[in-house]
Amino acid sequence: MASNLYIVWNESNCLGIPIIDEQHRGIVSIINSYYSFVHEGRGEKIIVPTLMGLLHFTSVHFLVEEELIAAAGYPHMEQHVTLHRALMKRTKAIAQEASTNIDTDMKALAFLKEWWLTHINKEDRQYAPFVLDQAGRNGIAGRRA
Repeated sequence: MASNLYIVWNESNCLGIPIIDEQHRGIVSIINSYYSFVHEGRGEKIIVPTLMGLLHFTSVHFLVEEELIAAAGYPHMEQHVTLHRALMKRTKAIAQEASTNIDTDMKALAFLKEWWLTHINKEDRQYAPFVLDQAGRNGIAGRRA
């Protein structure tokens, strides 16, 4: 049976920070659920709820992440927070467009994949050593993947 997943989670996606890894898996799950509907030709039924759900979920995720990187003394925190705000703004814009234009499935999927590949797997990977070091100093060891 062929995989109906847009993004296949594997352990190389883990940063070694349990709460962040779990939240990232949640983001991938939401994206894959949306992809499944698009793949079946029913994306217009779920695009707005998907994007709104991602906005709610990521607002919590970003808060957790920002508190962790602040506590760790991550030197590029301001730039990272700016990226978070830009992602939220772009997600809101696509959700707004989707509410009036049913032909946004591919645009939304491309954005979500870019978000995953660029932000989560590249940008977030830059702060992980700072958070893991801070956790080690506080006796809260992260899990290395």
